[in-house]
Amino acid sequence: TPTPTLVSVSPSSGMQGANVNVTLTGQNTHWVQGTSAIGISGANVTASNVSVASATSMTATFNITAGAATGTRNVTVTTGAEVTTSAPFTVNAVAAPTLASISPARGYIGTTGTHTLTGTNFVAGMTLNVSGTLVTPSNMNVTSSTQATVDLSVALNAALGFRSVSVTTAGGTSGTLSWKVVGVPVISSMSPNNGNPGATVAVTLLGSEFTGGGVRISGNGITLSNILIMNGGTKITANFIIAANAAAGARNVTVVNGAGTSNPMVFTVNGGTNPPTLASVTPSSGDPGTSVSVTLAGTNFTTTSTVNVSGGDVSVTNRRHNAVWLERHRRRTAGRAGA
Repeated sequence: TPTPTLVSVSPSSGMQGANVNVTLTGQNTHWVQGTSAIGISGANVTASNVSVASATSMTATFNITAGAATGTRNVTVTTGAEVTTSAPFTVNAVAAPTLASISPARGYIGTTGTHTLTGTNFVAGMTLNVSGTLVTPSNMNVTSSTQATVDLSVALNAALGFRSVSVTTAGGTSGTLSWKVVGVPVISSMSPNNGNPGATVAVTLLGSEFTGGGVRISGNGITLSNILIMNGGTKITANFIIAANAAAGARNVTVVNGAGTSNPMVFTVNGGTNPPTLASVTPSSGDPGTSVSVTLAGTNFTTTSTVNVSGGDVSVTNRRHNAVWLERHRRRTAGRAGA
């Protein structure tokens, strides 16, 4: 009878205090979900989350306590009377962690937010260090050797600006990354501060604490597009798209982020409209003594727009917003124009 063999455990090592996801590969084995059990020699290393994929493949999590002795363990799989040969798994001493990222890279005063940490050599019991005061870490959860989550609570009176963050395990302390405490936005200026109905106005806001913020405008008739935050959260550019029928008057513009809402700045929709433009007259000619239906195309036409024709022998009648009659006297051209 072929010998049931545990060919490999991959990865074949893990650090003290780590939870390591492993894949076990067998040969001449008959593994069964719920029946096959993993054995690990020595103390303080156990298997959990065992999942049998096939008769020769399974995955599991090896839970290594911080106090586990370093060195090589023997791993076997038992399925009823079938016991495999062993494969090695080595417990290594804790290495110093590295911190590659913290996301989001900011927190707002008066709030508590969950942050994701990525790096290497993360183990249970890892702590987060934040420079300065009034920023408190809690609920550290190491989900793997390369990822963890932690809550950061920022006091209302915490100093604004950048902090240094790092992580510490029994193996040492990582290098630092920058993390920012963000306050309520403040708008110091807005330019321009007015626009005409039907226009798209490129507006620039200057101030502070715009990081992670959004622009809001009160009332109706104006929509915002192409909002960009730049210069370290001190400048915002945006397009204010003013509807042709937007009511004249003042609107309040604010910037909002996770800490609150800024002071308002006033943007005014001017009375009246932009001047009309005439792009084409179709057709562009007519014979004397005939009637010609004419279409005018352009922008900013309104119900009060008028049609002007040079010369003294053409008059405009029956004008409405989408149709204008032109009459030429003395057997000249009479036409109709839609605008």
